[in-house]
Amino acid sequence: MEIATFLQTLVAFVIILALLHIITHVRKASLIVSYDLELTDGSFASEIFQIGAKCQKDCFTRNILPEGDIHPGVTKYATHITVREDAQGSRSLFDLKNDAHIPSVCGKDAFRDFLCWLKQQKQEGEFTEVVLVSHGTTDMPALINNLARADLVQEFLQNVDFMADSLKYFEENFRMWPKYKLHLIYEEVFPYRPKFNVHNALGDATALHDILEQVNKDTKRYKFVQNIKFHSDRSSACVRIAENKINKTLTKARNRRSLDSNNSVVKGLWI
Repeated sequence: MEIATFLQTLVAFVIILALLHIITHVRKASLIVSYDLELTDGSFASEIFQIGAKCQKDCFTRNILPEGDIHPGVTKYATHITVREDAQGSRSLFDLKNDAHIPSVCGKDAFRDFLCWLKQQKQEGEFTEVVLVSHGTTDMPALINNLARADLVQEFLQNVDFMADSLKYFEENFRMWPKYKLHLIYEEVFPYRPKFNVHNALGDATALHDILEQVNKDTKRYKFVQNIKFHSDRSSACVRIAENKINKTLTKARNRRSLDSNNSVVKGLWI
């Protein structure tokens, strides 16, 4: 009788351990990372001069010195950042608002650092996959295009499993919201917080992360992951999607006469 009771207790204990393992695995299966980019002319065919990312435990940011210039419209109406020579005569990012040069790195170093950071977050949290989330359809092709230029696509595919669009996610799941621009959603979700740093990659990425966490605070983590992944594509498919989008954009640009042509802004298809 004692042996039977012991066996029943042991079986129950094993079942509990198995359930705890399943729960933990589901909770930790997907690392959700919000990210944002600042682009030299706002087009996903252009260079990236700032990247920012945020997950639950950490954040990442790099300023990138582009090979070309930043479009005057981007500087004036969005970031207030341009490219100027420093005291040594070298090209440098320059913040017009603060009247100061900004330390930066080359694109390849920035993107390699970003992928290493993602890998570190995945390993430290014991996650099984990484989901990158951006607001809208511009950042995904821009990121992949610039990663390809830096010869880092294969490393990207090894570290990122899905790329999701939070705009589609919000439009589907929060239809009561009147508008879906990121700063307006932020005001809707956090009416008593001060405004975040718009058109700063880390500021935008952090705002997106905070919104996603807040609106899902009462949602099971696995359900939130499931919902955001519904509006995502596998990273391998994203490479093909990005190539097609950028090819179409550049073809249209070549076929029309631009009243605002700026040959100093570098654009291209690098995939």
